[in-house]
Amino acid sequence: MAKLANVYLYRILGNTSKSESLIKEILGKEIFFHSVNSDIFLMSEEQQMEQTFLVLNKIKDEMDTPYFNILLFYFYSQTKGEFQVQMNSKFQINSSLNYARNNYNSQTYGFRYPFVWGPTIYNDGSHVELKIFLDKTSVWNSPNLSGDSMLFLRKKNGINKKLRTKIIKKINSIHQTKNFYDRMIYFRLIDDEDFYQYISANMKIKLGLVSNDKRKFLKERIKQNKNITLSALQLMLLGDYNIETILKALSHEKARL
Repeated sequence: MAKLANVYLYRILGNTSKSESLIKEILGKEIFFHSVNSDIFLMSEEQQMEQTFLVLNKIKDEMDTPYFNILLFYFYSQTKGEFQVQMNSKFQINSSLNYARNNYNSQTYGFRYPFVWGPTIYNDGSHVELKIFLDKTSVWNSPNLSGDSMLFLRKKNGINKKLRTKIIKKINSIHQTKNFYDRMIYFRLIDDEDFYQYISANMKIKLGLVSNDKRKFLKERIKQNKNITLSALQLMLLGDYNIETILKALSHEKARL
């Protein structure tokens, strides 16, 4: 939220290049990455939507450019449920695969931003189209895979030997990492049945029940006073409601304000 607000503030100060630079930073990562250090956890979902749409409308008034329209598409494609419904209601998002196709071939707005167009191709396109798109981005061509880039590999077949080697190397580096974001990427990957089976068949990692491993990791983070609020929220998504943990998260957020 803070980075999005800064897009607007720099624009009204006349610093368009800085505004666009911040938009590019937002577009360059999946939305959960930005949530890890977010400042909105004390807000209800309704308040989060209200504040996000308020800032987006202000940016639109000052900066109705291609980058802004791509930012709208990014927020729509990276979210779900009521947020998507309200996004479409307020901004009339063209969320079609054809719209993504018309944009992702652009050298300026396309291949640089796999997390803008990739989710739509992943959900609505073919494996062949996704592979062609990702082959032209930095997602699979860098010497080392990033954890978030592997999210595109869920439910997909035909992983070649070269890419398989990169996947195994990356999983080995993140399955016990203390980095919160990378560890959560790992849990999201193996939470997918196909990817879980792939790891089981190709690696010597002892895989337990995913929810139990995830719950243990989150409780350790809270005990260490790290990522307290997001860990508490993730635990609640697992059905683990602990009053002491919730109060600790609220206290932590109030101290940040």
